[in-house]
Amino acid sequence: MGLGFCLLVVVPAFAYEPGQYDWFAQPRAEPKERRAPIAREFDAVKRSPGDWPLPNLSPEDIGLVAAARSGDINRITALLAESANPNARTSYGDMPIAATVESGNPEALRLLIDAGAAPDVRGWQGYTPLGLAALRGNLAAARMLLKAGARTELRSRSGNTPLLDAVHANKVDVARALIAAGADLRPFDRTGMTAVIVAASYGYLDVLRLLLDAGGDPNVLDRDGKPALFWAVSKRQRDSVELLLARGADRGAMSVDIF
Repeated sequence: MGLGFCLLVVVPAFAYEPGQYDWFAQPRAEPKERRAPIAREFDAVKRSPGDWPLPNLSPEDIGLVAAARSGDINRITALLAESANPNARTSYGDMPIAATVESGNPEALRLLIDAGAAPDVRGWQGYTPLGLAALRGNLAAARMLLKAGARTELRSRSGNTPLLDAVHANKVDVARALIAAGADLRPFDRTGMTAVIVAASYGYLDVLRLLLDAGGDPNVLDRDGKPALFWAVSKRQRDSVELLLARGADRGAMSVDIF
């Protein structure tokens, strides 16, 4: 009779520490003087009250969110006349102004803005209404929000500015409106890429051309120091490669050959 052995391997339990993987708040390649402002803004987003329940919502407030989501103009008008709060926020971060952006009803959005809805208020996942408009490609809403004073630099919890959201979603018209309003082309997204690099790596030529025409750097580096041309080549985006080279991208900055 053989003697058997049982090997017991004890694997420590994995525990997630809040902030453990929030590398965005500690950029790896940015100059030291630029890290603190970005870290402070990202921390502010994480503490946004848009992620927490707010008590004392009236039935009119709750109804206004629902009416905004469905784009019911008559109901929105009636609830606002009954003193519903245009900046009401549910426990899930739903807000009337964001709901109208999602529903795609510009008249409903205009009613809420005229009633005092804040254009920069953060709701679900820290998105501002302008960020949602960029993500959904809602050009009419983006223009209306920009006219109402919405800021182009505010990031969602994902770390994206509205322009980065528009570029990721290949929404060229919204990207154009944001750039015309002064949106910064330089911020990194959560993966450490700028708008130019994102457009080049996905082969979004219209967006890439727009960004370069607006002053985007064809030699811009990602957070790890890789240029846009590297990403266009590695993703086999031939048209992006040709466009970047035509706009002055440096072949010598690459670590791979052009196919």
